[in-house]
Amino acid sequence: NAFIKRYDEKLESSNLGLRDEYPIIEPLMKFVKDNVDKEITMSDLFSKVVDGKDDRLPKDSKRLGKQLKQLSPIIRALGYEVITKTNSVRPKTDNDFPRGVTLVKFSKIAEVSVDSFAN
Repeated sequence: NAFIKRYDEKLESSNLGLRDEYPIIEPLMKFVKDNVDKEITMSDLFSKVVDGKDDRLPKDSKRLGKQLKQLSPIIRALGYEVITKTNSVRPKTDNDFPRGVTLVKFSKIAEVSVDSFAN
């Protein structure tokens, strides 16, 4: 469908401008594509996404969390949902997350085409 193709092109071109405004998008989306539906602490996400070389990136995990909230509509437009929550469960094993830590999870949004609504 030509309309959907043009819409995708327009979305991609607007996202290029966002990469300049929010340089965290590119390394974040690289991480997200390989880690869909996996919970990670905000601190671990920060250490995996921010390399410290770019002064425009968030300086700490708290600032990264604020940017994730600001960027959630953009991340959604790129096909992913970002979910953050504070862990309230006590760890039962050494592999569990500590209580009170902020957890982040990225889920892929189900793709529904316009054609699927035509009956």
